[in-house]
Amino acid sequence: MPEIKIKIDTENYSIQCEEGEENELRKAEEIVNKKMLIFKNETNIPRATKLLMVSLLLASENNENITLISDQKNKIVEVERLLNELEQKIEKS
Repeated sequence: MPEIKIKIDTENYSIQCEEGEENELRKAEEIVNKKMLIFKNETNIPRATKLLMVSLLLASENNENITLISDQKNKIVEVERLLNELEQKIEKS
């Protein structure tokens, strides 16, 4: 298993991952660090709380994206249904 080193905020970590997952972990590291910048000037918030807040923000964004994707899929299904109805009407004419 490959082992990569990542840095979240000011802490370094060594993480084992499956072969080929290295790039995804690097992307995730970048995303987490961008969110950590939100709390850059919040010196009174413990680091663990900042990490918790970042994880909640990311989970919330993920839920929003899932909802958007679901809505888009529903619209596609409706358009397909309407196209099928139109095709049937054309065939009957």
